[in-house]
Amino acid sequence: VWLGTQNGIARFDGVRFNVYDRRTTGVDTTMATVSYTDRSGQPWFGTGHGVLRLNHGKFELLRAGSGNAAVQGIAEAADGSMLFATSLGVMRLRDSALVPAMLEGERTCSLLRDGETLWVGQTGALARIDAAGISRFPLPGQAHNACITHLGAAADAGDLWLGTTAGLYRWHDARITASGLDKELDSRATESLLRDHDGNQWFATAPAVFRLRPDGQLERIAEDDFVRDSWILSMYEDREGDLWFGSQTEGLFRLWDGWVKRVSRRDGLSDPFVWSVARDPQGQIVLGTNSNVAVSGPDGVRELVAGKRLPNPSAYDLFYDSFDRLWIGTRGGI
Repeated sequence: VWLGTQNGIARFDGVRFNVYDRRTTGVDTTMATVSYTDRSGQPWFGTGHGVLRLNHGKFELLRAGSGNAAVQGIAEAADGSMLFATSLGVMRLRDSALVPAMLEGERTCSLLRDGETLWVGQTGALARIDAAGISRFPLPGQAHNACITHLGAAADAGDLWLGTTAGLYRWHDARITASGLDKELDSRATESLLRDHDGNQWFATAPAVFRLRPDGQLERIAEDDFVRDSWILSMYEDREGDLWFGSQTEGLFRLWDGWVKRVSRRDGLSDPFVWSVARDPQGQIVLGTNSNVAVSGPDGVRELVAGKRLPNPSAYDLFYDSFDRLWIGTRGGI
């Protein structure tokens, strides 16, 4: 897994991270905000001053125009050539240089190829480029100055999700409308979006992550189940179905495709500081917290032993002996 960070590029091989920064590469690899892997498996990274390409094991920086325009989107054309969304228009790689390809002189913010069609996110509009030429579809009036920073295919064939700096929109039947999924999604900048192999559509704003399930149910991932103000800037699904979330403030998250249940205050846990865990003779989970001992069952969490009945309220260790007696180790004794 390749990662673009503020300080450089990193590669995770499943065991450790290898860092590619200015010290190890000799080029500026900072602030890579967009990435793409081409059909040959080669990674590309868009930065504020061009595009980074890994060439024969070494990174090289390819600049976009004389002004070092930022590369904000990357896609592969049907013929295999590389395309880049920049503030100078869509550019194409030719002989180790980025040259104008289409929409020259216009700010472009994102790219998505669908067969022979290229979709381009711009300020205030979505452009479609195909054999018939260039067609433009304006954003609604309230978003006329917004930039379409993320493009993704929706579950319905032909529809697109448009993540913009003014909220989430949808392209359907040659029209762009607000998503209508959630007021926060429709009013806050879309930081990232992803459709996984199970058909879930993920969206992120600075405060929260949302999941649109295949049945149409929208779920806002609660702070209790994730982190507060997660600010997820990038999402990626690996070949094993694990999701990787890159955060502006919290680092890197890996979500594996499995089942996890979190027991918290909303389930009745009076103290979320848990020191110890054990299984009682009935198969229920017993929790030693910083202020008592509780048991988690089908109906939630209930107090088993109040803290005032213990030598010290902090239950550091729990143990059931062969007579089904519970031993509780605390700071003040057993």
